[in-house]
Amino acid sequence: MSKLAINGGLPIREKPFPSWPVWDENEEKAIYETVFSDKWGTLGPKAIQVGADFAEYAGVEYGLAVTGGTVALEIILRSLGIGYGDEVILTAYTFVATVSAVAMTGATPVFADIELPSCNINPCGIEKHITDKTKAVITVHVAGYPCDMEMICKIAKKHSLFVIEDASHAHGTEYNGKKTGSLSDAAAFSCQNSKNITSGEGGMIVTDNKEIFAECWRYHNSGRTLDGLIKLGTNARMTEFQAGVLSEQLKRMPGQLKKREENARYLIDKLAKIDGIMLPGADNNGRFDYAHSWFLFQIMMDSENKNRRGEWIKILTAEGIPISKGYPNLAREKFLSLDNSYFRKSTGSVIDYASAALPNTDTAAESAMWITGRVFLGDKKDMDDIAEGFYKTVEYKNEK
Repeated sequence: MSKLAINGGLPIREKPFPSWPVWDENEEKAIYETVFSDKWGTLGPKAIQVGADFAEYAGVEYGLAVTGGTVALEIILRSLGIGYGDEVILTAYTFVATVSAVAMTGATPVFADIELPSCNINPCGIEKHITDKTKAVITVHVAGYPCDMEMICKIAKKHSLFVIEDASHAHGTEYNGKKTGSLSDAAAFSCQNSKNITSGEGGMIVTDNKEIFAECWRYHNSGRTLDGLIKLGTNARMTEFQAGVLSEQLKRMPGQLKKREENARYLIDKLAKIDGIMLPGADNNGRFDYAHSWFLFQIMMDSENKNRRGEWIKILTAEGIPISKGYPNLAREKFLSLDNSYFRKSTGSVIDYASAALPNTDTAAESAMWITGRVFLGDKKDMDDIAEGFYKTVEYKNEK
């Protein structure tokens, strides 16, 4: 066994992996054109067009470019009339923005547990959280793996609930032949710097419902309605600079998704013989019955090895393999504790999140490791190096 880099050996990898974001003269041209157009914002043509183009890509009728993914979620919630006194079911294994968007409307987040290894909401655990205050379910397609939208939507229809997709990780993900964004009443996408398409900051709202679109339009456009009336709203309009860049990113994304998919499947095959970890993507028969966006390559440590996650990350990082731990369980975070008076006053919530029974969420928070999706824009040699890092780590573990 070669000596580990953390013990003074040579690292497997010194060459950098592919960088992100990816851009070329097309993004430069889009910015140049905007500078000389005298139309930098206030619902310019590029912002309107990229919203429509993204909607077409997602397979829905309406799309709206906004300032961020968090704002996109908040606007959708407000467009549905959700606010103080209402409850929204979601998971605690997500970026804080999902929870923040609910709380910023005044509604109360209610956490359901997740499935493993996908880390997506468990449909079988939704109904027990439904009360007369419940108005919606937010599904988070973690890492780009699609939620079981068919079952979730059946449950929601039974109880007259809205379904909202937080598709911030899932640009290009498909479920039952349909793209994320087309599987719910409305969906929010993030276009923040790390996402599969990016304008630095930014977001998208997509829906097939004209009434929801009209309300989202009004909220994001300083209260101006599609009919020219003035009501309450905010300013969440995407600038023309962002929209021009995002338009070029959208054109490039299909080819990038294909590359990510090829490399992710190749790496899964390379890592398949490693004990102690659960790999993403395939079902129990090794099949892929959906399209994954591979925003993240999420690996779960099994119960026997989860306490060694920090050690694995330390070893792999020293070998030049970019890997990190996944999300914490937000239900255990202090900002949601009973003594946070701001959160309690804002939402009226009296839920003791810290004692909520979320065993799978706790497991994911302790076990998940992520390799960022930009790595999968590389070549097979890059995947081979990652696999070698894992096998070297396993050899070291077995030697101890």
